Amino acid sequence: MMMLIFVGLLFIAVGGYGFFRQRCFFKRAIMLRAVVVEWERCGYKALWAPVAKFEFDGQIRRVSGTYYSNRPPKIGSQIWVGVNPDNMQEARIKQNGETVLYAAFLLGGVLIIFFSIPLVVIKL
Repeated sequence: MMMLIFVGLLFIAVGGYGFFRQRCFFKRAIMLRAVVVEWERCGYKALWAPVAKFEFDGQIRRVSGTYYSNRPPKIGSQIWVGVNPDNMQEARIKQNGETVLYAAFLLGGVLIIFFSIPLVVIKL
């Protein structure tokens, strides 16, 4: 049963780290509008990530999303892109799916611990 608590703590650590990293990046990023120009497929699976084009410092740039979804994004739709002010070459697409994924890890870890504590107490 202690293994379940360890797994729960691991889920909380992964979700918390990802959520914190994402929040810190977008808190200080320069937010720009971008247009989805194509989609990128993940291997042989039917998972898609948007590829967006935006203008920054007079240059046209492209950035790929890191969160893959089972629905391809609509070409021509507008999305938000964050550019790191300390490293202008680093840009990320703001995708709500990532936030949901990190929150699911956090909540899953809390639930695993919550339901495994009574099992540990009963076993003792």
